[in-house]
Amino acid sequence: MIPYKFLDIENHLDITKQLEYLMLNELYLNIRPNNDVLFTFHPTRPGQRKYDILEHGLLWNYLNHEEVFERCPDLKAALDKLGVEVISCSVLVITAGDGSGFRLGLHSDASISKIDYRINWPIYQCLPGTTTTMYKMKPDAVNLLTTGETPYKPPSQDVVSKNETGIYRMCDVESEITSFVFDRPLLFKYNIPHRVYDTEPGIPYPRILLSLDFNDCDMVRELYQ
Repeated sequence: MIPYKFLDIENHLDITKQLEYLMLNELYLNIRPNNDVLFTFHPTRPGQRKYDILEHGLLWNYLNHEEVFERCPDLKAALDKLGVEVISCSVLVITAGDGSGFRLGLHSDASISKIDYRINWPIYQCLPGTTTTMYKMKPDAVNLLTTGETPYKPPSQDVVSKNETGIYRMCDVESEITSFVFDRPLLFKYNIPHRVYDTEPGIPYPRILLSLDFNDCDMVRELYQ
């Protein structure tokens, strides 16, 4: 099974510029009753002001994909060409760092999708100098969320997720699977443990990306062969 694959989208740089403008200039912040963040491109209450995502501190945030497609039809057209039917959209804001260069610790993600892949799209400051590495874990690796040994609380899901979020220690790694520089949109097997880290000094943050969950399609079925 292929862990990731860059997408062949000819106008992906133009789409990224459109998405960057929307994320940096058109967002409104909303807090759900369960404390999840939902961004919108329209105000949901009187007098609401637009939100500066560059000051945002929460990693995982929701955004209605239909609103994204309405304001960025080129993205919708590109995904339609690939045969992708999006069912959920999230905005990730990566700001955390303790000086070690590890911006996201070793983890695996959850999804409401029935497949093991999602599309990740770099939007802002996803530059060379930052690498994502994917790992095979030891059979006895412990998910720190299940033991309460991490303060991180994953976002809730509107539908019960097929996979649980995982937080792991590097000492539980058996081997490295692969690494890549996330500088263009890709298919990503989110339930493989992975981490993001800087390979060069002075990489600017925050780093903003769009994550899209979708239904099964021919493009993904080919990765399982």
